[in-house]
Amino acid sequence: MVEALGRSIRDLQQDDRWVGVNVATGVKKMTHLQFVDDTILFGSACRREARTIKSCLDDYCLDFGQKINWHKSEVFFVNTLLNLQVVLSRILNLRVTNFPRKFLGTPLFIGSNRSHYWKHLIDKCKSKLASWKDDKGKFPLIAWKKICQPKKAGSAGIRQILVMNLAMGAKLVWEIYSGRKQKWVRLLKHKYLDSLEPKRILTINNPPKGLAIWNFIMDSGEIISDQVNWDVRNGKHASFWFDYWSGEAALCHNPSLQPIMVETCRLWEHNICDYGY
Repeated sequence: MVEALGRSIRDLQQDDRWVGVNVATGVKKMTHLQFVDDTILFGSACRREARTIKSCLDDYCLDFGQKINWHKSEVFFVNTLLNLQVVLSRILNLRVTNFPRKFLGTPLFIGSNRSHYWKHLIDKCKSKLASWKDDKGKFPLIAWKKICQPKKAGSAGIRQILVMNLAMGAKLVWEIYSGRKQKWVRLLKHKYLDSLEPKRILTINNPPKGLAIWNFIMDSGEIISDQVNWDVRNGKHASFWFDYWSGEAALCHNPSLQPIMVETCRLWEHNICDYGY
């Protein structure tokens, strides 16, 4: 049923009745995100769009016999005048709230002070650990490596968080590298890679800083690039200096070749075929 709501929103956007918000140049404006039965709606801060959103939700409830929990629903505004916020919240019949907030247990916030917003999770872990003390009021310490051993070896089988985090980062890098068409891939590509082809994510020099998730992906790139070699073929798509085509590290990482690289890049193109391969 939730999919029907998504289709209705897309139809309204196609008819220019629901504009949405601009997230990156070259990417279709965003109108909604859906997570099972949780939905985030995006729209322009104007009366016309607020009425369209309210009408869409009312029609959905009427057609499918669903009810929206208005007590748990809220509206956020960004760079919107206070008096307009009041008008739009009345049209939507929603209370106005501010960042930071939690959504599905994850903090939503504006700004770069991330550690502050995750403090509640650290406090929660400390509170849980406090209940694990023995009769003498001490923690029964066990080496972390032993805890992470598999259960069949008699241990707890807890996954190493750092390793899992790196694996997740590598997976996101591969999604972009493979040129997948998911909305988040298109968004990050247009926002940060501009006109570069997706495979350049493994060889981009001095990548731009941005969202926390983008910085995380950039930091995880070496996990993939260290394991990838180019199939050179005619040399038109592999970079002579920046790709891993020789069976060793990319030539740009060799300090002794830096002067030659600067001069040849100034005179010629970057692809292997331009070097007479």
